[in-house]
Amino acid sequence: MCCLDIFFMFFLPHRGNKITRWYNIFIYILELLLSTYLFYYHFQL
Repeated sequence: MCCLDIFFMFFLPHRGNKITRWYNIFIYILELLLSTYLFYYHFQL
C-alpha cells in the first residue's frame, strides 16, 4: 500500500492544486477502505 503513496508523492506535482489535493484524498480513502476490507476478510477466515 505504501508504494502508491511514495509514487504519488514523487510523480505528482504538489503546487496546491485543488484537483491534486482531492485526488490524493480520494486515493487515501480508497487505500484505507481497501486495507480495512482486506484486514477484516483475513481475520474472518
